[in-house]
Amino acid sequence: MTVPNIADYFPTIEQSTFEVGYFHRVKYMQIYNITKDSAMSSNNLEIFWTNRRDGLTMNFSFQSIFSPSTLNLPAKPGYISKFALGITEADISVTLTDFNGNRKLKFLIYVIIKPG
Repeated sequence: MTVPNIADYFPTIEQSTFEVGYFHRVKYMQIYNITKDSAMSSNNLEIFWTNRRDGLTMNFSFQSIFSPSTLNLPAKPGYISKFALGITEADISVTLTDFNGNRKLKFLIYVIIKPG
């Protein structure tokens, strides 16, 4: 029996959205908001560039697809009435750089997905 590479079973990012905005704290109003959508990144890397330097808010959202049928699991034993498989956690790395690629800030986001 050949043991598959575990990375082959990791879900990939199918759609991502990034929003950066500037909220003026004195005027108490949003000055601008930029949204970038991307679909089906080939290497799970998304790049967003803007010449704005005053962004205060950043929102990231990702959608992924996980298909348990690709795991080739054995048939469910009779003593197990129900089960569910899916994505339970995600690691996201964000790096902010200047135009020349010099790193200004890097942070990691660890997400635990709780079922419905």
